[in-house]
Amino acid sequence: MTETSVAVEDTLDWDVFAEKYWDRAPVLYRRVPRAPFLAEEALSAAITASAPGAADVIPDIVRLTCEGRRLLTARGRVPCASDTDFDSYAARVTTALDGERHALVIAGFHPHNPDMWDRQRAFFHPLWERVGLPMTSAITTLFHGNYEHSPVGVHKDRFGTFMYVLSGRKRMRMWPHRPWSHDASTILDYARYLDTSIAAEAGPGQLMYWPASHFHVGETVGSEPATSVNVGVPREGRRVEFEMTDLLTDLPASALTDPDAYLETRMPPIDVDPFVDPADAATGLPLALRQGMDQAVSLLERSWEGERRLAVTLNRYTAGGFRPVPDPVPRPELTDATRLRRAPGATVLWARADDATALCSGNGHTASARPSPKAITALLDRLDANATPATVAELLDAVGEPEREHCRELLAELCAFRVATVE
Repeated sequence: MTETSVAVEDTLDWDVFAEKYWDRAPVLYRRVPRAPFLAEEALSAAITASAPGAADVIPDIVRLTCEGRRLLTARGRVPCASDTDFDSYAARVTTALDGERHALVIAGFHPHNPDMWDRQRAFFHPLWERVGLPMTSAITTLFHGNYEHSPVGVHKDRFGTFMYVLSGRKRMRMWPHRPWSHDASTILDYARYLDTSIAAEAGPGQLMYWPASHFHVGETVGSEPATSVNVGVPREGRRVEFEMTDLLTDLPASALTDPDAYLETRMPPIDVDPFVDPADAATGLPLALRQGMDQAVSLLERSWEGERRLAVTLNRYTAGGFRPVPDPVPRPELTDATRLRRAPGATVLWARADDATALCSGNGHTASARPSPKAITALLDRLDANATPATVAELLDAVGEPEREHCRELLAELCAFRVATVE
């Protein structure tokens, strides 16, 4: 650590953290009981998230800059399958950029590697037990490079932030209050405000936290690249559009890297020219606006029916605070001899939707289930009780004969959600 203004703790204790630091003050932890991120999983997520689209365009969630200039096309400068670790990627991209400093920032990072998502969800679960599950999802962002400071400069956002360093050294410089008086939300040149800042350095395996109230900027220490993953928990500036979008739409992880899929998920396009088409006869509004309003009302009506409300509630809890969740895998064909194991840490919740069906949620996904409440309870209890793999036949022995095939379908759905895995 370079300065002593930031509190330093030897190891993370969530009780002490919640009482002493949460929403109050920055802190640096020299070690944590278990790592929230592993470098190999983070690299795998970076490769998936950075895959270029048409015309070699870098996805919107990826920001690659060279000496502060944003690069829009990949040209082999984003992580790819030939990179064995972040050091090899750094060496390759540094050569491609003729040695100029670079920054790779990937937003919406957590759903792109299921093992990484499981790991960070387990890590932050004790925090949610103490302070509550976030109303809207926490966010996860990768920062990598040998940039002098964060591309956006000194800024403040609405998140209480945890930074876990995977490699290299990172310095976070913070101000409890805005250090400048003029009307600007961010600044790149902050040398004149250094004497009023507090700062701390973090190295590999160390965790730093700062509250949403603090202005801050990240700096790479030295000329070698550093890699960290930040988790931001919404704490300030609640905005209706964030919460309504979160509640009304189910954004798949794959849509984050596909602009067309993202827009289709939010709301289908309207094939009307607002500047040419005539006004709606009933309202006098441009036809495109009228159709857009009708579409929005229809989305609200469809998205907040009784079953939808139930699914949102169940998925909110089983996602563990991090959405979008990883996409499901294909459903397996389950025979009586198929052996299944319950995935550690996976949460399953269910509730009656109507007289004939229930909704069963696992890892942030929901399936419509036809077994009776008694059969669902018996099946999930049997799945929970098996520390070792069990055959499908053994699991189905917990339910009555008329419900066996419905329960087999539910098991297949839970496998697709990665609640259970085929051995």
